Amino acid sequence: EILVISILAVFIWFACYHWDKVCYLLTGDQNLHIDSLDFANNTLQCLFGTGEWSRYCCCGKNIFLSLRRLAGVQSHLIKVGKITVGDLPCVGRHNYYVTVEVKSDPPLSTSVAQHKLPKIIQFPETVFIRLRRSLWEHRVRVSVRRRLPVGHEEVCEVWFSATSIMDLCDHKEE
Repeated sequence: EILVISILAVFIWFACYHWDKVCYLLTGDQNLHIDSLDFANNTLQCLFGTGEWSRYCCCGKNIFLSLRRLAGVQSHLIKVGKITVGDLPCVGRHNYYVTVEVKSDPPLSTSVAQHKLPKIIQFPETVFIRLRRSLWEHRVRVSVRRRLPVGHEEVCEVWFSATSIMDLCDHKEE
């Protein structure tokens, strides 16, 4: 019994230590794209359904979706556009692009702005991200990267809380 428990403990330690490799072996991806808020949202959706039937009795409004959003477990679609960066700590013309990272979702990148001076760079793309109005939501990371012949160099980054972005979206709607 001690031998079996020891082998199991070593196996668990190995799985925890090399989690990215174990996750890739099991799923084909190095990250699990779920967190505690996703789990809560999926659980509520399994228990109570999508709530589409509530549109018939609640003046066309899905009250279950509204309650999940109010609780901070249902995500909102946020449109990020007209991205402009400037005063980058670089000298000369370079190729730049912006990467937006939200929770465990894959990073989203703009196209490469070629041969631009670091004083001011505009990116015409629109990026859509999903955020929740919750204090437990992961922060949004926006980074500007300089493309190199092999790889990239991160020039600068900024972090935003999800609630501040949601508040900004609320003020913009008014």
